[in-house]
Amino acid sequence: MEHYFNVEVATDYGIDVAVFLNNLVFWTDKNLSNKEHFKDGRFWVYNTQEAWTLLFPYFSRQNIEP
Repeated sequence: MEHYFNVEVATDYGIDVAVFLNNLVFWTDKNLSNKEHFKDGRFWVYNTQEAWTLLFPYFSRQNIEP
């Protein structure tokens, strides 16, 4: 699996945040284009903490917690 990030976001907020936000933007754009997961006027991205840690094995559960 490959992960990408925006250099400006990484410079301002760190690489972990930049990688995670890039993933959220990808799925939000995909849901928007497919007109899926739209609720309360927004397109949603969701996963369990376990699923996020599987997608991002270099994050601990503490990194993923809200």
